[in-house]
Amino acid sequence: MENRLILNRPSIIWRAISFVALACLFLVVLNGCRSWNAQSVDLGETHVASANLARAMAQQADDTLKEADIALLGMVERLELDGIGPPLLNDCAASW
Repeated sequence: MENRLILNRPSIIWRAISFVALACLFLVVLNGCRSWNAQSVDLGETHVASANLARAMAQQADDTLKEADIALLGMVERLELDGIGPPLLNDCAASW
């Protein structure tokens, strides 16, 4: 009767192999979860960085257009006040 109980129980080697396999599986799953979380954090930071870059580029374009508009308005006012003549056209060409 004791022989049957010993034969039906798994040996210590199989228990050790099972324990090591479960520990390895646990470590793989844990590493996968950490990698997934790190990827989520990186994606969030990338989203913020790209939004900041887009905002900065839009601000730069807006500032450039305002500067060009101011320069053109100054030239238009000067031409309206002084009129268009050869001396003025030479001065305008030199300032451009």
